[in-house]
Amino acid sequence: MITVLEINRPGDFRYQDVFEIFREVGDRFPPEYGTMDILHMVREWKKLLQSGIAKTWMAMRDKKPVGVLGALFMTDFYTGKLMAFEQFWFVLEAERRGAPGLRLFKAYEAEAAKRGCRTIWVGQNNINSPENLSEFYQRKGFLQWGSIFRKVTNG
Repeated sequence: MITVLEINRPGDFRYQDVFEIFREVGDRFPPEYGTMDILHMVREWKKLLQSGIAKTWMAMRDKKPVGVLGALFMTDFYTGKLMAFEQFWFVLEAERRGAPGLRLFKAYEAEAAKRGCRTIWVGQNNINSPENLSEFYQRKGFLQWGSIFRKVTNG
């Protein structure tokens, strides 16, 4: 059975709960990018939870974490309107064809609606996103807004 937990307090966002999920994603990063620092990610996310601009949802199957979505809720720099910004949405590969990811996404959209967000931002990358994710977003009413480019330096 899949359940989704809402995480608002920093103490409830625990390294041991997200480690396997983040590690699976981090293992896909190209070597030149560097190793994903999960402990750093957890510490930084806790700071954002503490500030009140972040919220997290964790999908659980039989009390075991199988997916996590973290979002920021803040004022859009350009419009002054409230926006929702997905920061991460990771689901274990073995769970991607089932309900966990969709339930996390629905919780995110529901929170954005509850808060009165004018825009909802989502993203996908070339490392971890399923190929059909852009079609999923389009079916949900999202429009492709642009492209992101990345350069790895030695600095």
